[in-house]
Amino acid sequence: TLKQGSSQTTRLTLTAKNSGKVAASRPNLTSTIPAGVTIGVATLDSGTCEVVSQSITCSSAGPLAAGATTTATITLTAPVAAGSYALAGTWETLDVESSLANNTATATITVK
Repeated sequence: TLKQGSSQTTRLTLTAKNSGKVAASRPNLTSTIPAGVTIGVATLDSGTCEVVSQSITCSSAGPLAAGATTTATITLTAPVAAGSYALAGTWETLDVESSLANNTATATITVK
């Protein structure tokens, strides 16, 4: 929970794990942040992130080995308006995946 109008920041961490038996080609993260939430810095431990308006795209510099993880960290500032703000991030690769059900994570920021 963040205090309304306080300029408090929070960190959103999205980690992808390659649960497959072979390397995943260039995992990428996409996330759209709700209007009113200010995006500070977005980083990816194995690549780069780009912020355009309320959209974040993080691209891995190379493949993600079987069993390995990569983590995106996004710093957000509390909005002025009170309420609940739903956040989501989706990881994708260039490969055909056996299951897409575990590629999206969601979180909610509450501002009071």
